Formats: sequence, structure tokens, C-alpha cells
Amino acid sequence: MHRTSSRGFTVVELIIVIFVLGILTGLLYGPFTNLYTANTTGVRKTAQFTNVHSALRIIESKISESITFADTNDITDPNQPDTPWSWAGTSDTSRVLITSNYATTIEESSDPSNLRTLVFRGPSCDIPVTNDYIYFVANNTLYRRTLVNTTSPCGGYTNAQKQTCSSSATDNYCQGVDAKIISNVTEFRVDYYSDANNTTPMNPTDDTKHTKYDDATVPSMAKSVGITLSAKSGPDNSDPIYTSTLRISRINGNGN
Repeated sequence: MHRTSSRGFTVVELIIVIFVLGILTGLLYGPFTNLYTANTTGVRKTAQFTNVHSALRIIESKISESITFADTNDITDPNQPDTPWSWAGTSDTSRVLITSNYATTIEESSDPSNLRTLVFRGPSCDIPVTNDYIYFVANNTLYRRTLVNTTSPCGGYTNAQKQTCSSSATDNYCQGVDAKIISNVTEFRVDYYSDANNTTPMNPTDDTKHTKYDDATVPSMAKSVGITLSAKSGPDNSDPIYTSTLRISRINGNGN
């Protein structure tokens, strides 16, 4: 009869094994952590790349149908900031873009068959009704506000666009909430151009005295805008920032 001898690890052997495992873990932890961080950062950058481009396309869809740019809003906004809306915005990286668009009988998002028509007013029903759109940054978020023309249209026409305000507004004037375009914005700059082919902006970015931003004719004379949009992938200061630019021309912006 054979007796099988069995014994466990000694304390010294266990200490050696734990020591070796500790060294291996230390050697592998750094590369694995760096790989995980790189992959996570890459995913966030890709997501933010998509978000910024999507935001610019949202802006483009409205601006390409605008008939003019403005230095301030023509339609009264009961919920505007303490001072009237101004194209100068609050800083070089936080501008305001104000456009005027034709009012339509159906919202663009609800009109896949393109059945909408312009809304007219006036004794002869030959004056198109226009609405204002305000693009602005508040609390690091880019919004679009719709200001609806309350002038009575001709019979048979209905202005399908709805007045919007901030989510904190409580008055009955608001019919909806401002469209949230993108969060964690670090820059929203708007340059104005006399035509679609011009590469020199009418409002130079080095205009430190803001003299151009006191000139109401700059937006109204412009036929094209260049938008620079930068946004972080998250609210932390260490989050990566993605920047993209887009040139957009208004209606007839390619002509003279």
C-alpha cells in the first residue's frame, strides 16, 4: 500500500509568490491603464466629433433658408437678456447669430413631402411674413430661440412656427422651449462675409476694440457666415475639445 504525501505551500513560498505577482501587476498596470485611457479618450473624441458636426448641420439647415442676418432682433422678445440681443454677444468666443427666415405653413421637420408654403400678409397678401431665429450660448450650451411674428396673416395662412423661451420661463407668451443644439461649448464664433466666395471677413477677429460690432450694417450686408464651433466631450476641464468650422450662405447668398 502506497502512501501519498501531500503538503501545502510554506509561508516563505507564499510570500515569494505574492511578491512576484505584485511585481507583474505593477508592470502590467501602467500599459493597461494607458490603453484603457487612450481607448476611452478616442471614443469620447469620436462622439464629440459627431456631436459638433451634427450641431453645425442643424444650424446650416436653418441659416441656408434665411433671407438676412441682423445685428439685433426685429421681433420683440419678452424673455431676452437684460440688454437687447446683439450680434456682438458677450465675448470673442460667445457671439450671437440672428437671422430672419420666411414663416411657413408647415414646420420643416414635419414636412417630408415639402408641401409647406410661405405665409403672407398685407392688403394684397403679397408681403411674406418673417420670423427671427437667435443662436446664443448660455451656461456653456448653444441654443436656438424662435421669435414668431404676431402680425395677422392673410386668410388661409397660418404661421406654423412656435415662439420659444428658456425652460425657466413661466409666461404664456412661450409656446415651446429653446432648441438645445449642443452642450459643453467653449467657442461659438461667427464671421460675416460679403459673399460666398470672399475669404476676408467683414468683422475681423483681431478687432479688439469691437468697433465693427457697433456697426449694424455688417450682418445686414453679409451674404455668408463662417461659424466656428468648439465643444468639450464632457464638463471637466481635462476633457478633450473638438473644433470645426462651416461656411453657410443665406438665400441668394451666392449671387451679387
